[in-house]
Amino acid sequence: MRKLTLLIFIGFLPSFSAAQIAHAKWKIGVNPLGLAEPQATLGFSAEYRLIPRIGIWGEASYIFNNSYLNRSWKQVKGYRVVLQTRYYILSRNSLFITPEIRFKNFSYRSTGNFLNTASGDTLFNLPFKATQQLIGGAFVVGKQWYLSKNKNFSLEFTAGIGAKKRNINRRNIPEGYQYNSDKYSFGLSPHTETDKEGAPYFPIGLRLIWQIKN
Repeated sequence: MRKLTLLIFIGFLPSFSAAQIAHAKWKIGVNPLGLAEPQATLGFSAEYRLIPRIGIWGEASYIFNNSYLNRSWKQVKGYRVVLQTRYYILSRNSLFITPEIRFKNFSYRSTGNFLNTASGDTLFNLPFKATQQLIGGAFVVGKQWYLSKNKNFSLEFTAGIGAKKRNINRRNIPEGYQYNSDKYSFGLSPHTETDKEGAPYFPIGLRLIWQIKN
């Protein structure tokens, strides 16, 4: 009986695989809102639809400029990677929910005040180089609207809530001195100079999507 069951399963396997492949679709997109972020980004996303309701999605972006949040940051450059496993709720495959993980890494030049707690001495406006790494996770809801009759072109909006952690590595600092961070930051204001700190974040995306059909 077990052998018969195995043979039946093997017999159906090619048709099952063909069904999976028949539903497989590629989508590529861009996120114009990346240009308006504090660290301006430019990149592309891609999604592979495994079955009608499940898609694997990822986005890779290049960080090329510091727009407005930290005026003292110069020569900002780096990258950001976002990964999602999407579950489409509606039969038209337009509304989806997904967990999200993201990793961000960028370097820059800046100046700051550094305190030596042993001597009580403070170095003001000391130039330094730094690298920041942020890793986070979120729960995201998204929806797509078709913009063309053949449904190859669509607009996608996503929004979510999650948490992230920031790690900062500052270099060219004299021995015994530590960065004097702003201890009066509070609430949901971004603590962009505070090392080893967790914080909430609210990812929002508005993407133009092109569907590549089989």
